[in-house]
Amino acid sequence: MIGGALGILMMIPLRRMLIRDEHETLPYPEGTACAEVLIAGERGGVHAQKVFWGLFAGAVYKLLTGAAILRETLTYYFRTPAKAYIGIDAIPALVGVGYIIGLRVSAIMLAGGLMASTVLVPVIAFFGESAMRPIFPATTDLISAMSSDAIRAQYVRYIGAGAVTMGGIFSLLKALPALFRSFSKLKRKSVTAARIERTDQDLPPRFVLIGTVVVTLLSWLLTPSVPSSSRLSRFLASSSSWLPPVSSGLSDHRRIRLVE
Repeated sequence: MIGGALGILMMIPLRRMLIRDEHETLPYPEGTACAEVLIAGERGGVHAQKVFWGLFAGAVYKLLTGAAILRETLTYYFRTPAKAYIGIDAIPALVGVGYIIGLRVSAIMLAGGLMASTVLVPVIAFFGESAMRPIFPATTDLISAMSSDAIRAQYVRYIGAGAVTMGGIFSLLKALPALFRSFSKLKRKSVTAARIERTDQDLPPRFVLIGTVVVTLLSWLLTPSVPSSSRLSRFLASSSSWLPPVSSGLSDHRRIRLVE
């Protein structure tokens, strides 16, 4: 909850840059979908009918897969190289996500998934086959005894976590000039503030600063101890909701999602 509050406070000065000005560059799938549903409901008529038809189609598909009439997951394991596989999660929600994020990002995610399942997993299995003891972070099982999914969970996830970290650092460095511009705009009082639409007005910078200080202090006071590096890496690798396209394909996607 503290982390969520800090994220909301940080998004106040970054809202214009990341959401309004970069709307075409950064398509937020969940936010875009929610906004389109609200717009369709307000317009009514044909637009609202499309929403209900989509709900109906998704419900029917879920009913068929829940009754085992259709299969959601398809996986094919190759004989050579050993433990290489490809698969697909045929989920209607991913079709909508793929439509929103576009072909380019979907292709990047597909490339990450293919790289993980057809390159990284077989390479780890090949070089670790002769190991006589578990290789960290695994503690009990030998690589030679692991399945493809186990290798992905024990090793490939951490490669994805590293890609997440480095991608975030490089993105932050590239965005620093825009970040400084966003914070500098908050400090300036605009003479046209009265003409700004209500939905485009931000909270005062003083509120953001005080809230950030309070949340930061609470996070230090309420956190009992700093997790060790191995625990932290396991936490990063186990999270999938915030992974960027390439690393999500590498780390935490059990199957290759063709349209996400």
